[in-house]
Amino acid sequence: MGYSNQSRSGQVLPDAFATVLLSGVTDNLRLFRIMGAITVLRVGFNITTAPTTTSPVVDWDRRILTGSDTGRIDKGVTVMTFPAVALCPIGSIIYKNVTVDLNPGDEVSVQVTTAAAAGAGFPFLEYVPRDETPANFADMVAAA
Repeated sequence: MGYSNQSRSGQVLPDAFATVLLSGVTDNLRLFRIMGAITVLRVGFNITTAPTTTSPVVDWDRRILTGSDTGRIDKGVTVMTFPAVALCPIGSIIYKNVTVDLNPGDEVSVQVTTAAAAGAGFPFLEYVPRDETPANFADMVAAA
């Protein structure tokens, strides 16, 4: 089943709304905290400093345990290889379409694995909610 733009529930920014430096190989831990069952349809970056020399590569990892790397799934959402640096000026939106189901309690971490000489941007993801009941997820517990 395809999803049109009208079906998209929202664009989500990470909990630490700060730029991710694309100029260093690092696990930025810019976390997206997942509170409900969703299907991620697109991930990307809004470029604030144009990458230079080398096109960055970013792993979008899935963390299945809140606040922990235990059970972390490397590239669990996708691997994103930026286009040629000439195509990534300031203000551009570099994106990759994906179809990945995430569950309540999951987190998504952004990890730069191939660095540019310079570059930075704000990561984002777009999703649609999935029809699910909280009883299907051990991480969801009803309060009294």
